[in-house]
Amino acid sequence: MIALPLFVANMIYWGFFLTEVFYRYPSHGTAGKPGWLQNVSVSFTVVRSIEVTLIYLATAAFAYAVKKSGKLKPTACTIYALFCILGILLNLLPGNLPEPLATANYVSYIPAITLLMPYLMAVNLLRNAK
Repeated sequence: MIALPLFVANMIYWGFFLTEVFYRYPSHGTAGKPGWLQNVSVSFTVVRSIEVTLIYLATAAFAYAVKKSGKLKPTACTIYALFCILGILLNLLPGNLPEPLATANYVSYIPAITLLMPYLMAVNLLRNAK
């Protein structure tokens, strides 16, 4: 419940705020971007990190709950949880690391990747529904 408002705020930042910034402050022909812009960027990096970590934690907790309920095989639930833990670790890495860790960090917080585990779990639960 905490991650969803952070996700929406992060999408507003990426979808509207940065678009307006790129429109107003082109890279050439201006005196420069204001100093507060860097502070906003760093703040939303923290928001993104918290939001993605919470989503991965919730997905891992859901995998554990499904494992305890017996709705999916324990091995599948363990694999889901391990991928979530890997996503958390990659998400918490700093972005200035050498390749391939920088790319892995970037991929870990793409919304389509972040929401892939809950999607796959839902597909498997629907397939096993009777």
